[in-house]
Amino acid sequence: MKRWIGCLVVCAALLIAGAAMAQMDPGPYHVLHKDGAIYNSDSGWILTAPPYFPGTTWVVDFLYNSQGLSILHRDGAIWNSNSGWNLSAPPYYPGTAYAKTLEYLRDVTGCWGFNDAGSRIEYVYPSGPYQATRQNNQFPNSYIDIQSQYGTRLAGEIVTYDDGCNHMPFEGTIIGDLITLVCPADSLTVTGLLFWNGGEGRWEIRGSVIANSLDTLPGGNGFFSNFHAWPESTCQCPPPIR
Repeated sequence: MKRWIGCLVVCAALLIAGAAMAQMDPGPYHVLHKDGAIYNSDSGWILTAPPYFPGTTWVVDFLYNSQGLSILHRDGAIWNSNSGWNLSAPPYYPGTAYAKTLEYLRDVTGCWGFNDAGSRIEYVYPSGPYQATRQNNQFPNSYIDIQSQYGTRLAGEIVTYDDGCNHMPFEGTIIGDLITLVCPADSLTVTGLLFWNGGEGRWEIRGSVIANSLDTLPGGNGFFSNFHAWPESTCQCPPPIR
């Protein structure tokens, strides 16, 4: 009987928590008006920027990313909060009303220099414990080679050199400015944010690396680190002698 009473108490608590979650505010939101205004749930209507042209119904789609706010015109032009109107590319065909959806896909193919600093977790035989050892990898002894990109899907390899070339094939995605690379054979995941470094005048990626075998037997090793990546003209292994 006590077991059933305990179950009822737990189930009731879960139902109450579920009901509370269902009633939570989804958070701040933006609503795009067909004439170019934007409603902000925190501050109200924005009627100045983006361009608000009453009666024109020119708006099709919009998005926010690291380059600000972009609004797609039904004829193919794009208005951006930082750069204004783009009437050339994408193709702007007045009067056609052909445009439907706006999406930015950054081309990240190519060679990326790679530096990371973290700790390797190793099991000390035969009875432990686990020990953390500081470990750094630096370009040109390590790099990311993004060999193909189809829409948001990425493929390539991460290469490190330590008395030999270690090639770790990955598959990944780029969603907006977020990049995720997964090396299935090496139980390694790289996650980072693509951002514009104005001081260096280049796109860079910063984030974290986590490696952890799914093997539950004693002796499994792991690794975690922070990393920094940037575009390079040449990646090769073994690295050139410097």
